[in-house]
Amino acid sequence: NPTRHDDPVSDCAKCEDANTVSADDRGSCEVCAAGFAANANHTQCEVCDAGRFSQGSRDSEDCQDCAIGKYAPVNGSSTCNFCPFPRWTLQEGSQDCSGACRYKYYFAGTREG
Repeated sequence: NPTRHDDPVSDCAKCEDANTVSADDRGSCEVCAAGFAANANHTQCEVCDAGRFSQGSRDSEDCQDCAIGKYAPVNGSSTCNFCPFPRWTLQEGSQDCSGACRYKYYFAGTREG
């Protein structure tokens, strides 16, 4: 239930920043922490899935996919890691760097003896 106030219109202010949340009992808008982003209703912060990140700034709207060549192995990442040389990713939003190599390298796999 919404909190009751004397004047139902003039004492309510909208959270203008993209990555902010407010519940009925809060007196202000709060920025979601790094690794989290505001849900669609801006009522709570939700953790970013592996392969995605959020730096916790006011104007970052959603969790962002990691760029090609980077990865985030766990939920709640604030940044994406560069793949260790010569590994690579082939798509955005990767959780690891397995199975792909940089230009002029190839994936040799493992050999069984």
